[in-house]
Amino acid sequence: MNKSEKTGRQKVWIIGLDGATWALIGPWIAEGHLPVLGRLRAQGCLGELASTIQPITAPAWSSFMTGMYQGKHGLYDFVRRQAGSYSLEMTNASMISAPTLFEYASQAGLRVATLNMPMTFPPRPVNGVMVSGLFANVVSPLITYPADFHKQIKEIAPSYVINPDYKPRATDALQVYLDDLKQSLEDRYTVANHLLDMEEWDLFSLVFTVTDQVQHAFWHCLPGADVPAGYEEHPARFQNAILDIYRRVDELLGRLLERADAETTVVIMSDHGAGPLHRWVQLNKWLAQEHFLQFIDDGATLGIGRSSKPKLVKNLATAYKRYISPKMRERIRTWLDKRFDGLRAAVESQMFVSGVDWAKTQAYSLGACGNIYINLQGREPSGVVAQSGYEPLRDQIIERLYELTDGETGQKLVRVAHRREDLYQGPYLENAPDIVIEWVDYRYWGRGRFDINSPSVLEARHHHDFSELPVTGTHRPEGIFLIYGANIQQGKEVTGARIVDVAPTILYLLNQPIPREMDGHLLASVFQQPPDEVQYVGQEAEAQKQEYLYTSEDQKYIEDRLKDLGYL
Repeated sequence: MNKSEKTGRQKVWIIGLDGATWALIGPWIAEGHLPVLGRLRAQGCLGELASTIQPITAPAWSSFMTGMYQGKHGLYDFVRRQAGSYSLEMTNASMISAPTLFEYASQAGLRVATLNMPMTFPPRPVNGVMVSGLFANVVSPLITYPADFHKQIKEIAPSYVINPDYKPRATDALQVYLDDLKQSLEDRYTVANHLLDMEEWDLFSLVFTVTDQVQHAFWHCLPGADVPAGYEEHPARFQNAILDIYRRVDELLGRLLERADAETTVVIMSDHGAGPLHRWVQLNKWLAQEHFLQFIDDGATLGIGRSSKPKLVKNLATAYKRYISPKMRERIRTWLDKRFDGLRAAVESQMFVSGVDWAKTQAYSLGACGNIYINLQGREPSGVVAQSGYEPLRDQIIERLYELTDGETGQKLVRVAHRREDLYQGPYLENAPDIVIEWVDYRYWGRGRFDINSPSVLEARHHHDFSELPVTGTHRPEGIFLIYGANIQQGKEVTGARIVDVAPTILYLLNQPIPREMDGHLLASVFQQPPDEVQYVGQEAEAQKQEYLYTSEDQKYIEDRLKDLGYL
């Protein structure tokens, strides 16, 4: 960081390393692989950053941007049930029902540039530039604000993509995927440099999602990692795949920081941590086994009954991903235009809805990691559980969850089964799952939806639906936090930091008031000089419901991105 230039203008840079974990970074710093992060760790203040529950991309980055948990911003998962229906819709930035850090800064007249942050599609207007990240699609006027900024991206980084496709039919598909991840990293840096050339930004944000993507696909290749059956040929070839990505991120980070002046405070963070994946926990299968859910089995011959529809649709979707090239899929999406979202949502809903006998189902699972909903009368369209039976049923399911074990090892799987009101508060509590599961060991990863055809509750397969890309790494609740600047303590460990605490801390650094409705608090312990005059604004009350309306055209493509990534 260049300390010789003083402008008198306080600035903050946010560098997001999606899914980054000290479990990898710490040893690699000690071994000399990451000199820039090592220097920043020695000269700054650092610690673990507690993610959201659940520790997944959609609510975690949304909570970072708003300084609020899900009960106040309303976004709990990648999918949600449409009101009055069991049909599903994909979540996106238009559904984050609270102002973001970038909007607070923009309203104060500060100049803002943000690049590749997940859950910023469709982009909201800012006083500057916003380039959407995960789960936007192709570079187009739909993913940037202002809309014509996409032309500059195409000019300076023609190969720029939001997320590289996995090409299962390519010769040496994993190597091709790794090469594409590396190219996407270079393109991200190119556009970030271009933004820094444009002007001095008061708030600059850049997220490298490649750290998360490479961990998902190559965790089993790490030296000493458990190798899942069927992947024995990969670890030796790709044992440095994750390290190589981190090394290059470290190099590019060093180049970027050469451009920061003495008034720039740098925040490096991740939305969650990472670790190996051991087993999927198919929660709808478990609910059926425990007689809380009933799958349809109409006895149809030849396996073409209603219960077979989810498998048929899944096979068709997988074939689409395998045999239709990425370029052709892009043309199909463009040709379908507004109809594409509706078609994909219909496929998703068909897989989820058609396999369940809702009239005989008391509870069901929906979403990533571990969420259970009660099939409640008056809320669900075919609800069978009366309000008087709601609490007894929750108690019964929670009691059974604590008995869930790995039959091979005898390990209990559930650390805490939360009632939703114990985790979340705010105007969107009503949208939360009724039961939220925290796992003893997040090597066990819950999922709810497409498990009617799963062979068992605990499943050892190492890929997502609709994709042949290996998934042998998954998320952990502990992300990373590192802050560096003129008034930041050096070499100190900060404890108890939460992802919602970062936004109010950044607002303070920008000399802006902190909204009282934020769940996050100023991380005062990171400063050399304790904060003396902290400004707050707003009432000590729940955040008010806000609606951010976008056209259906703005919401194109999100579902296909989720399937490309393997989240669906």
